[in-house]
Amino acid sequence: MSKNYIEELNAEEINLKRFFYALRTSLCANWILNKQTVPPVYFNDLLELIDGNMACKIEALIKLKKTKSEGYKQKLAIDLVDFVKGLIGSNELLKDSLSNRRPNVEAFNQLFLNVL
Repeated sequence: MSKNYIEELNAEEINLKRFFYALRTSLCANWILNKQTVPPVYFNDLLELIDGNMACKIEALIKLKKTKSEGYKQKLAIDLVDFVKGLIGSNELLKDSLSNRRPNVEAFNQLFLNVL
């Protein structure tokens, strides 16, 4: 999903909502690659993957986004854009290293029956 945003990341101004879509999807993919678990639902929990300086910049952007309309566009700092592009590229290179694990259907069925 992250690759769908590369063209937008290259634009002079970026829609903040779309930037966060690109960031969230790339962080979730990176979470899966590094932790091999389901990524957290809360965006701020994903920030543990990022160094302190970049996380602070992203948190400031989150605060800004809360004050703007859906279609708000802004020229972003190049390091933010490069960070997301780098994350997308890194994820792309590592994706084939994931093992293809099949779900345990019987365990899911048993859980479902126990819940009923």
